[in-house]
Amino acid sequence: MGLLIATIQYLIIIDERIKLDKIKALKVKNVLFHRAEQGYYRGLIMEAKLEINVMGVTAIRLLQDFANSNSISTENKVIFEALNRNVNIRIILPTKDYLTSSEDVVNYDKAQLIMTAIHNTYPKNFNFRYFDHTPAHSIFNFDEETIVGPVIPGISSKDTPGIHILNSSKYAKTYLDYFNKEWENAKTI
Repeated sequence: MGLLIATIQYLIIIDERIKLDKIKALKVKNVLFHRAEQGYYRGLIMEAKLEINVMGVTAIRLLQDFANSNSISTENKVIFEALNRNVNIRIILPTKDYLTSSEDVVNYDKAQLIMTAIHNTYPKNFNFRYFDHTPAHSIFNFDEETIVGPVIPGISSKDTPGIHILNSSKYAKTYLDYFNKEWENAKTI
């Protein structure tokens, strides 16, 4: 009887080890139950050395939180600091036709004004484009790491979960390839 129990325990341990190895292969750094923590993203922007790529709905929260030229706090200007470090920033969003709420339409216009002003100041390393379909994914990529999450109509992206992963994972590669394909096909307005 003892041998049977030991064998069952061993099989359970092996099964758990196999499941854990699959999770480790995804190269998950963190699971975010929501994406509303400014400090988390601020730290990532401050760490960026080469690039930041963003795909979302309007990007207004990103711009207001981290590219607020009217703020007296340097915490709200970390995107400008990144641009001054020659970090390349690309933002890709849906055209206005694919936004589902009137609030998103208003935020689209605000974001476009902010992004145009930033691009005019940093034309070499700040660019933005638009795609012609409903947004489905939120992607925040910086250097060798990426945070991905869903875009759910009627729910603010800050209230949805995200997965912070290393770019070397197959999981991240799918999202990064998607971002690059969308960037190639997107248009400037």
